[in-house]
Amino acid sequence: MDKLENPPFQAGVQLLSPKAAANFLGISRNLLDNWRYRNIGPSYIKFPGGKLGPVRYREDVLVAFVIEMEVMARRLPKLYSGPLWGSHWRKAA
Repeated sequence: MDKLENPPFQAGVQLLSPKAAANFLGISRNLLDNWRYRNIGPSYIKFPGGKLGPVRYREDVLVAFVIEMEVMARRLPKLYSGPLWGSHWRKAA
């Protein structure tokens, strides 16, 4: 997946902790951490401090990420037809 182009940062944009970002997305904190580790989730801000430096997510970036995932979900039946997805995915081709 190509990296999403984030909206430009503006004053007043909410910065959410990983716990709040996971709650916003409706997923577990562990899943969000896993996405960040694998570099496949929404963009994030890493403040100085090494491994213990705080991580924050821009709320507007999370909204853009959700919108992009919605678009991809509508394309899945046409893009994937392998055995991993099952025979019901092949009907959309």
